[in-house]
Amino acid sequence: MAEADGLCQVLYYRRFQAGEEPPYRFRWFVTVPYDIRTYVISNISDVDVASNNNGNGTTLIAKGVTTSGVGDYLMAFYASLGSGTWTSPSNMGIAVRNDYGYSGPSNFPNLATQAWAYSAAPTGDKVTTEWGNSAQWVADLVAFKPLYRIPSQTADEINHPGPIYSGCRGKVALSNGIGTFGNLCVRTTSFCLCRDTTKTDNLCTTSNPTPGRVRLKGTGSDVELVNCM
Repeated sequence: MAEADGLCQVLYYRRFQAGEEPPYRFRWFVTVPYDIRTYVISNISDVDVASNNNGNGTTLIAKGVTTSGVGDYLMAFYASLGSGTWTSPSNMGIAVRNDYGYSGPSNFPNLATQAWAYSAAPTGDKVTTEWGNSAQWVADLVAFKPLYRIPSQTADEINHPGPIYSGCRGKVALSNGIGTFGNLCVRTTSFCLCRDTTKTDNLCTTSNPTPGRVRLKGTGSDVELVNCM
C-alpha cells in the first residue's frame, strides 16, 4: 500500500485457478465509498517483492526492487491528483490509462505499466512524468512470479519506453436488462468489463466482443459503465 496526504493506493490480487479461461469477469461484492480501478494480468502465480512510494511533483517514481527469480513480471502502478497527461514510463513496456472513475472522483489520473525482468537482479526505478501543476502522487512497483516462463528481452526492449493506451469506455443505459456498447475501439481480442452505476450491488456481465460492439446484460434500465482493453 502506498499512501500520501489525501491519496492512497491499495493493491489486491487474485491468483487464477486451474481451468479458468478468458474472458475473465470480476465483481466487487460490497459497496465501497472509494474509487476502484481494475487491471487483469493472467500470467501470475505469486508476488515476489514490491515497493511503495509517494511524493509531490510532476515526476512519479516507482522505486526499484531486487527480484529473486528469473523472468519476474513487473507492474508499476501510479495514481495522482494532477492533470492526467502522462509521458511513457521509463524502462517499461505498454502502459494503460484508466482514468474513468467508478466511484469517487470522475477524473482520477491512474496509470499501470508492464514489463518483465529476465534475470534475478535490481530492476531500477520506473519513472513517468505527468504534465501540469505539481500534485500529490503515489506509486507501487510489484514483481510477480509468472505461471509460465516469459521469453527473455533484449536490452533495447527493456530500455525502450512503450506507448500509452487509453481505455475504450463509455456508459450504456439498459432496456429490459439488455444493452450494447458500440465503439470502433472494441475488437474481438478486447477484454471488456461492465459495472452498474445505478445500484452497485446489481450484476452486469458482458458477452464476448465482436468488431465494434459488445453486448451487456444487467438489471432493468440501469446505467452501466463499460471499459474495454
